[in-house]
This record gives sequence, structure tokens and C-alpha cells, in this order.
Amino acid sequence: MGFVRDERGVEDMAEDFLHKIAAIDAITVLAGHTPSDPRSVIREFELRWSEKTDDKLPWYITDEKGSWRLSDYALPKLQDHALHLLDAQTAEEKILILDAILNVVHQRSDLASWFVHGGRRALDSFSA
Repeated sequence: MGFVRDERGVEDMAEDFLHKIAAIDAITVLAGHTPSDPRSVIREFELRWSEKTDDKLPWYITDEKGSWRLSDYALPKLQDHALHLLDAQTAEEKILILDAILNVVHQRSDLASWFVHGGRRALDSFSA
């Protein structure tokens, strides 16, 4: 129809997707899947984490099956989409970019489950 009724909902989705893309980027670096050397960052992070009692870190770094939330394949594409999402001015522009992000994560079931409840199956049902 050419317009978005729930602009706040689109903003919330955009913020959530940006947060998840940043997390995938950070986890990819921490896992040593980049040319940079993350050892000093990891040591500092482990020291800070050991002081906390919060139990969210394992969930944040791994999925429900224990696989790391990282992707050598998807990360460059997601980073590109994230930059476009940050530049988007309207809800209509943002929804197109959010769709492009979902197209990238749809190809990886481990990432799809982090972005959409129901993961790849849910995205399959949307695209059918």
C-alpha cells in the first residue's frame, strides 16, 4: 500500500536487528574468525564476566544447540545491510532493508532462529 502503519514497530525491529548484527560481529571476532587477534579482548572480557553472576552470556554467544552465533558467510552481507539501515530515513526504506536482512539469515538456519521465532521454518512459510 506504500506506507507503514506501525512506524514504531519498524523502529523496534530495526534496533533489534542492528543489535543482533553487532553481536554476531563481536562473537565472530571473539571466536577468532577474523584477521584480528582477539586474545587480549577475550582475557579482559573473561575477567569482567567472572565478576558477574548474570547467566545470560552462554545464551548470547551460543544458540540452544550450543553452536556459536557467528557466520563467516553472512557477516559481510549483514554489515552492509546494517549500514544501509542506519542511513535509512523512512519506515518504508527500513522495512525493505529488514527484508533483505531476513533473506540473508534465511539461508542459515542457526541465524534465522535468532532473528525470527520459529527460525528457518517460519521464514519458509512467509516465502511460500
